[in-house]
Amino acid sequence: MRLDIKHWQLLKAIVEQGTQSKAAEQIGISQSALSHRLAEAERRLGFPIFIREGRLLHLTPAGKGLAQAAKRHLPALSEAESRFIHVAENKVPSVKLGVAHYSCYHWVAQFVQGLPKSHRLLNIDFVTAAIQQPLETLRSGRADLLLYPGYYQDNDIEAEHLFDDELILITCPGHELSSRSYIEAVELQKERFLTYSLTKMMGFEFERFFKPADAVPTTLQVVEMTDAIIELVSAGQGVSILSRWAVSRALDQGQVVGVRLGSKGLFFPWHLLKPLSKIEEKGIEVACQSLLAHFNQLRYQ
Repeated sequence: MRLDIKHWQLLKAIVEQGTQSKAAEQIGISQSALSHRLAEAERRLGFPIFIREGRLLHLTPAGKGLAQAAKRHLPALSEAESRFIHVAENKVPSVKLGVAHYSCYHWVAQFVQGLPKSHRLLNIDFVTAAIQQPLETLRSGRADLLLYPGYYQDNDIEAEHLFDDELILITCPGHELSSRSYIEAVELQKERFLTYSLTKMMGFEFERFFKPADAVPTTLQVVEMTDAIIELVSAGQGVSILSRWAVSRALDQGQVVGVRLGSKGLFFPWHLLKPLSKIEEKGIEVACQSLLAHFNQLRYQ
């Protein structure tokens, strides 16, 4: 490898700060030292990383690839150092947990209360970045564990089945579809459909419900937060298809009404994803076993 860690840190700082002076301040060196370090990196690689325009630096096309790698891998290295010190000092275990695609935490209080007394000091930090970028968040080390809807296979990630869930239509109380025992895709074509993403995930409503019927709602609105979707649906501003588990509190409180998709329903599993590199860490293993025990109680089918 031609570049040292100091060069990667410099690259990340310049991209984040935009100017050499601010980048030098961020990494704690003089601007002159930064210029020499950048020149050294470009000399080692044999090509320029940046195009200089006055005080501003713009990445070359090849430099953009380096910047992306620095942004992706340096946080993981920093996290590895912090984790080493954390374990070496025998501090209370801390676990960073993310929930993919859904901003729902109604289950947390019951989960924490169900932890064994010996593990009540376990620190669980929720990583909101996992909602929109779940797998990237897990791979980069920003999350230790990920609650993931559907199936996922990766040689470096272990997936354990948590529970089976159901995709359902949610409407406001009194909506013309709310009293139905089930609905078909064609019946939603004229509805304003709220979705957290236009990305068509394998195994979910666009692939399994709308596509076979060749009937997609004509009006699609992206609302990235689950709670916001529930509030809008409750106010009669549209309908949505979400996980029954994710909206269970709103269903119990009568805020929205759930309707089955098709006569047989659309079911899918949730999995707990964890990197194999962290599988032996005590705090993570404790959290895994506790999550498995908690979600094993859920039965929606």
